[in-house]
Amino acid sequence: MSLPESNPFPSFTQFIFSPLTILAKTLKTENQYIFDTEGFKKDAQIIKREGTSQIIKSILLTLAILIVIVPLLASANPFFNKLVSDILSLINFEKLLELILSADYLLWFSRIGFFFILTMFIPRMISYSNSNEPVVNIKNITQSIHLQIPKIAVAIVLFVFFTTQLQLHFASSETLESLGYTNSQYAREIFAQLTIVAIIILGLIYNDKNRSGASKNLTYLLIVQTIFLALIGLKSVIDYSTKWGLTQKRLWGYAGVIWIVLVLCFFAFKYYKDLKDVIFVKFVISLSAILLILVNIVNFDYIIYHYAKSRTGQGIDYTYLSELSSDSLSYSEQFQILEEKIKTTSTQNPEANQFSSAIRITVRNILLLQHKYKYLDFRNFNIGEYLQYQQIKSLDLSNYPSN
Repeated sequence: MSLPESNPFPSFTQFIFSPLTILAKTLKTENQYIFDTEGFKKDAQIIKREGTSQIIKSILLTLAILIVIVPLLASANPFFNKLVSDILSLINFEKLLELILSADYLLWFSRIGFFFILTMFIPRMISYSNSNEPVVNIKNITQSIHLQIPKIAVAIVLFVFFTTQLQLHFASSETLESLGYTNSQYAREIFAQLTIVAIIILGLIYNDKNRSGASKNLTYLLIVQTIFLALIGLKSVIDYSTKWGLTQKRLWGYAGVIWIVLVLCFFAFKYYKDLKDVIFVKFVISLSAILLILVNIVNFDYIIYHYAKSRTGQGIDYTYLSELSSDSLSYSEQFQILEEKIKTTSTQNPEANQFSSAIRITVRNILLLQHKYKYLDFRNFNIGEYLQYQQIKSLDLSNYPSN
């Protein structure tokens, strides 16, 4: 094995990924030690072997993707979850898994599996060692896998999920209750799961370089399905925020869903215009930088406290609000509200503990700022903290312990 003359020494990245790249190249290397069987041409044997290898790799990739996205989608929709559970129970998956994992079967499956792997790998490894080809680049590994099978499987799963999503939208309260899913739980935080699924699908269609008619149409279908999936995630953020107020997680949910929708829309444009991948990568980097800058300008904590306070089933979540940073400019108002709540709330009231816990957190935050900015030191100066300090510097906390 020789390296290109222009680069006699491997880079650090090539060194780290050398086992993976050599394995990928080995699997693509023609086996020079096959038996010469009468009645079969060598070219036909190679084509058949490579076709079988492509199908096996595509099926394995499909299973890996489905193992990740199906549970995520199931956690986002009780109807889809029930459908998946019914299918698994129909094939008695648990019994099958128990049978496979039993000691004797597991041992024999392992032996047979290792035998076939070594039978395929060792002759190719020897053939590759005797060749003069350079180490394959890491980016070429995925190019040896046809992505039609995983794309079709994902498109079918998404179609089924959208069907069950319509069932959920039009389901009666009795049907929801039979699934252990009440109307009060209709607004759920499912945007994280759906965004992860959308990113996985984006990675799948991004790496598919097949430009045949059927493949292009399937890619367009997946783009539309994934955008629709992201919009479902956006609706879940809006519904949950309307019902329970805002939190850092929900605001990041807005940012994440907006990011994935814009990325998918630009990818559709890039795919239609057949633009270079580098243009798409630059767009993703620029969009990510812009969103991060906007997040820092918007000030999540201030929005949460002053425009849509976080709520629970018992009302405003004062404990969560007390944990907001000084950027919220809420310490003075929060302290006064909690002090009044404690005075007017009986100790027998279950909310009394929440108010006591929340005011302890608020007092601790106020004392820290009063101590930090009592003597101004520009070495650890923070404009958000200083503005908050200006509101609480005159508060008398002598009745509260400093710890």
